[in-house]
Amino acid sequence: MSDRLLANYTHSQFLLVWYTLVSCCLSIILLKHNHFLGDDSDVIMAIFSVIILVISLVITNLNFKERGEALRKHHVKLLEIYEKTKAIDSVVEGQKVEYYQLLEEVDNHKTIDDIYARMQNLKGLKSRIPEPLEKYWYYLYRTTRFVLLTFLYLLPLSIFIG
Repeated sequence: MSDRLLANYTHSQFLLVWYTLVSCCLSIILLKHNHFLGDDSDVIMAIFSVIILVISLVITNLNFKERGEALRKHHVKLLEIYEKTKAIDSVVEGQKVEYYQLLEEVDNHKTIDDIYARMQNLKGLKSRIPEPLEKYWYYLYRTTRFVLLTFLYLLPLSIFIG
C-alpha cells in the first residue's frame, strides 16, 4: 500500500474520531452551560456538526485505503511482468500491451512518493540518489505535512481556549 495513502487514511480516521469526540464533549458541556461558547452556542454547535459531517463524507469519497491497496496490487503485477521479462533480450508486443494496460488501470504514485521512498532508503541506494532539489522537496513536504497535521489536531482545542 502506498505509504502516503496509508498515512492519509490513518490520520483522517483519527481526526474524524477526535473531532467527533470534541463535538460530543462540547454537547455535554452545553447541556449544563448553555452559553459556554457565547450567546450563539447552539448555532456554533450546529455548524460544527455539519462541518464534521461534510468532512467525513469528503474523506470517505477520497478512498485512501482502497487506492493504497490498488497501488500495492498494481505494484505486484508490475513486478511479475518484470520477473518474466528480465531474463530475455527483447520484450514481445503482448508484454508491452500488458505493461501499458497495467499503467492505465490504477492511479500512479505521486513524484513525492518516489522522492520520499528514496530519501527513506538513502543509505541503501546505489542509483537514483536524490538530487539537492529533491531533498529540498522532501523536507518541505515533511515540514508542511507536520505543520498541517499539528494544526488540524490542535484546532478543536481552540474552542476551549478561546
